[in-house]
Amino acid sequence: MAEGMPVTINLSTKPTYVMRDVNNHSRWRRIAQVVITLLCAYPLGASEQERLADDDFTEHLMSLSLEELLDVHVEIASRTPQKVGDIPAAVSVITQADIQRSGATSIAEALRMGPGVDAAQISNNSWAVGIRGFNSYLVNKSLVMVDGRSAYAPLFAGTYWDSVDMVLDDVERIEIIRGPGAAVWGANTMNGVVNIISKNARDTQGTLVKAGYGSELQGMLALRHGVQVAEQAYLRVYGKYLNVDESVLTNGQPAHDDSESGKGGFRFDWEPTELTQVTLQGDMYGLRERNEFYVKPVGATGVVPVKDLMLIQGGNLLGRVTHELESGARLSLQGYHDRSDRDTVMVHDLQNVTDFDFTLSGPDKLSHQWIGGLGYRQIYDSVASPHATTLNYVLPHRTTRLFSAFIQDTVALIPDKWQLMVGSKFEHNSYTHFEFQPGARLQFNVSGDHMMWGSVTRAIRTPSRTDLDVTVDPGVPVPLLFHGNRDLEAETMFAYELGYRGNLRSCLSMDVAFFFNDYDRLITTGFPMMSSTGMSAGFVNGMEGETYGIELAPQLQLTDWWRLMVAYTLQFTDFETPAGYLATEPPEAPRHILNLQSRLDVSDSVKWDVIGRFVDERAIESSRLGRIVIPSYWALDVRLAWQPRPNLELAIMGKNLLTPSHPEFSEPYVAIQSTEIQRSVYGTLAWNF
Repeated sequence: MAEGMPVTINLSTKPTYVMRDVNNHSRWRRIAQVVITLLCAYPLGASEQERLADDDFTEHLMSLSLEELLDVHVEIASRTPQKVGDIPAAVSVITQADIQRSGATSIAEALRMGPGVDAAQISNNSWAVGIRGFNSYLVNKSLVMVDGRSAYAPLFAGTYWDSVDMVLDDVERIEIIRGPGAAVWGANTMNGVVNIISKNARDTQGTLVKAGYGSELQGMLALRHGVQVAEQAYLRVYGKYLNVDESVLTNGQPAHDDSESGKGGFRFDWEPTELTQVTLQGDMYGLRERNEFYVKPVGATGVVPVKDLMLIQGGNLLGRVTHELESGARLSLQGYHDRSDRDTVMVHDLQNVTDFDFTLSGPDKLSHQWIGGLGYRQIYDSVASPHATTLNYVLPHRTTRLFSAFIQDTVALIPDKWQLMVGSKFEHNSYTHFEFQPGARLQFNVSGDHMMWGSVTRAIRTPSRTDLDVTVDPGVPVPLLFHGNRDLEAETMFAYELGYRGNLRSCLSMDVAFFFNDYDRLITTGFPMMSSTGMSAGFVNGMEGETYGIELAPQLQLTDWWRLMVAYTLQFTDFETPAGYLATEPPEAPRHILNLQSRLDVSDSVKWDVIGRFVDERAIESSRLGRIVIPSYWALDVRLAWQPRPNLELAIMGKNLLTPSHPEFSEPYVAIQSTEIQRSVYGTLAWNF
C-alpha cells in the first residue's frame, strides 16, 4: 500500500463483528487435522541412526566455533553457494541452533536476532518486519522468500507474516541480506532480502513430536515424519496446529486479536546421480484471525471501532532440479504455483502466482566466476470489497506478467586479495515496463579471516496493484475521493555500503556495516484537486529522503560452554514531502535497536539462554489517528531447557518479563489501534524417535 494512503470503512457507532461464511476455513482446518492424523498413523521405517539425524544436525550447528561460522555456505548473495566470510555484502545467517535457543515461536520473531532488522509485534497475530527503516504491517521494500518461493503479496505489496509459517525445527537457516539485493533478485528488494531455507528431507528422518502450552500460546502441536522411500530418495511430511490467545489494548480491555491456524505439507528430495538433485515440496494452510480496528472516518471528531474475523487459506507447490556439469558449471530450474485467499473486512483478495526461474553459473576459476539467469512470473488476481464498500478497485480481475534476466560476474583483480563483483537485473513488468538495477561490489581480503568490502547499487520498488487501481470513497459529507494512478513510476534508491567481517581474536568475531540510502520518487498522496464530482487526490511520485546508519554484530566465545551474541543498529531517517500534500512521512525507525543473547551450557543436558532487547521510541504519523509515539522499552526473555535423554527435550520460556505489557508498534495506514504485548510463560516438549 502506498505511504500515507487513508482507508475508510462505513461503520456504525457500535462495535460489531464482520462475519463471513467459515465453511471454507473449516474445510482447511479439517484437512490440517487429517494430515496430523496420518502422521501419527504412518509406519515408522527409519533406522535408529536416521531417527537421530536431526539431533546430530542441530548439535553440529551448536558446536560450531566462531571460525567455522564464517565457513557456513549461503546462496542469497549470488545464487551460488558461498562462504559467509567471503561475501562482500551485509549478510546475516540465523541457524537452526539460533532459532531453537531463542525460544522463537514464529519466523518473524526469529528475525529479531538479525542486525538491521526491526521486527515489531503489532498484535498477537500480526507483525511488522522492516530492514533499515520503512517498517509497517505491509512493508514494501524488502523481499521474503521461502526456499526460493516469493512471499511478496502482489495486491498491497509486502509480506503477510501470519502465512509465513512452518515447523521451526525444519528450518535449516534463515539468510538475510541487509541492503539491496536488486542486482540478483530484482525489484522490491530495496532494503533487504530474507530467504528461509528448510532442511533437506534426508536430514529429518524419523519422527518429531513437539507440543507447547502457556499463557499466550494456548496450544501448539507439530508432528513431522521422515522416511527413506528409495535409494538416495527421502520424504518428509508434517502437520502443525497453533492457537494464540488475545492481547489487551492500551486501556486494558481485550484486543480481540486471537488466532487459530493449521498447516500441513511435504518435501521430497532425490539425488538420482552425484551431480543431480531433485526437490518437490508443497504446503497448504488455513487461518482464522480476529482483529479490532479503531478508525476515524473523514469529518468525524473521534474514532469508531470495528471488529473483524479474517479467514485465510492457501497452498503452494514447488519443484526444483539442480545439476552440476562435469566442467564444474551448475544449472538450476525451478517452478512453483502459489494460491492465497484472504477474506477480511477490507477486501477479499484471491491471488494465483505462477513462477519459473532458470539459472546457470560458470565453472569455478581462479580469476573469473559468472552467473546468469532468466525468469517469468504471471499473477492472476480477483479482488472484491463486499464488506467495505468505500474501498474498491477499477478492475476486479487483473493478470500481470514479469519477464526478467540477470547477469553477474566476479573477477579476481589480484588473486586472494582484491575481487570485483558487477552485475545487473533487467525486468519488464506490466506496470512500469522496462527497469534495470545494476550493482557493483569490491572486496579486499586483508589477511586470514579479515575482509573489507564496499558496494554501490541502484534498486527500485514497482507500484502495487493498489497503487494503480484502488479507489477510496469516504462516504461521509466531505466529498474527497482517493484514487490510484496508472502513470506512476517505480520508486528508486541508490545505496552505498562499507563493511568489515572477520575474527579479531580466536574468541571474538565482528561484523560491521555502514549504509547510506538515497530514495527518490517515493509514492505518496498528492495535492487535492477539484473535479466534476468534487475534491479528489491521487497517488504521485512525490516524496524523497535518506536513511543512514551502522550495524554491529560481534560474537564472543567466553568458554566452550558460554557464548555472547550482540546485534546493534543505529539508524537515522530524513524524508521530505512537498508542502500541501496529504500524505504523512513513513513511520520513524527506532534510532537504537539492541539484541543481547547469552547462551550457557550448564551441563551436557541443561541449556540456559537469556535474551535482552532494547528498542528506542518511534513516532508514527497516522492519517486517521494523528501522531502516535511508541515509547522505548526494554524486554527480557529467559529459556531453560533440559534433555533427560538425547532425543527428548523439556523447555520453559518466559517472555517480556520486565513489565506486565508494552506496545511495540501501531500500523499507520489502516489505523489499527495499538495493542499491548503481554508478559507470557509457556513450556514445550520435543521428542524425536
